[in-house]
Amino acid sequence: MPRHRKERRGVKRRDKQLVRPRRSLSEPNDPFSYLSCKEFLEKFRLSKNAAMTVLDDLSSFGLSDYEYPLHLKLLSTLTFYGTGQSEAAAAMLGVSRTTAKHIISDVSKGICDSLKDRYLRFPDNYGLVKLQKDFYRIGQIGRVVGCVVTMSVPVELWARKDMGVFESSCSDQMIKVLAVCGPMGQITYIVVLNNDVKSDWEILRESILFTLISVGKYKDAVLLTNDTFPKHSRLLRSSDTAATHKDDLIFSHYRTLRQTELMFQKIKTRFPCLTVAMEQICPTNLDVVLACAVLHNVCLRRPTPLPPERKHLFTQKTDQDGP
Repeated sequence: MPRHRKERRGVKRRDKQLVRPRRSLSEPNDPFSYLSCKEFLEKFRLSKNAAMTVLDDLSSFGLSDYEYPLHLKLLSTLTFYGTGQSEAAAAMLGVSRTTAKHIISDVSKGICDSLKDRYLRFPDNYGLVKLQKDFYRIGQIGRVVGCVVTMSVPVELWARKDMGVFESSCSDQMIKVLAVCGPMGQITYIVVLNNDVKSDWEILRESILFTLISVGKYKDAVLLTNDTFPKHSRLLRSSDTAATHKDDLIFSHYRTLRQTELMFQKIKTRFPCLTVAMEQICPTNLDVVLACAVLHNVCLRRPTPLPPERKHLFTQKTDQDGP
């Protein structure tokens, strides 16, 4: 076939292979272009500015190709984070659900590997001083460097039609999340475990962060926890403050812990996949949960409004569970 006929069809030759031209973000049918800021936030759960920040970091991770542009890979993955279902993500790219799940897995891992060290990390000693001051402003409790909060994330175990069998519901698998939060609701440390039977205390005790705190790397730092954790010199529980018989100290503990527990409410509102029992993503859903935590911190760093809650997702899930 003559060379000029290939060029008319929008295909060009590179290294003796035919590749499709890369799409531009300025194309009129691109969500960055045709959606308003409000519509973009509601659909993809991030602002355009935050999404572009993530794209900049992902661009050097090696996810770009000429078949599926990187920005559409990211947006399809964000669609999954906003629904917990791969169907909408597959429709955006015009691919099967199986292919969409592979893309969601790759992008989630890319977010973790390329952004985690920048947006989700425990501060050094210099940053620790500011952290303690910010915590003190909330409840006038000294030495606190983080609040420990936990949650469970359900993952749907289904026999799907795309696996060659009839679709039928099975039990849900639970992912356990233990996070250490800062005074502004930012996540400074996180442990994500797949279907783990360990208690919250066992997970914290075996973590690298608690080991460093215990050996004195962070001087006299303590973590604020609830009463499900045992008595420990590096933990401050509400029952420990109650022993002082000072009501104002008990209230300060509650107010400080409550301030950071709101983080989970916000991250679940932004990313409903953490609540509605998301579909299984091979090889693991752990990267999806971790990526949501990283993006939560990105939204705090690049001020992003909280999108409206998607209550209809919970209604659909209840209907599916019925007869």
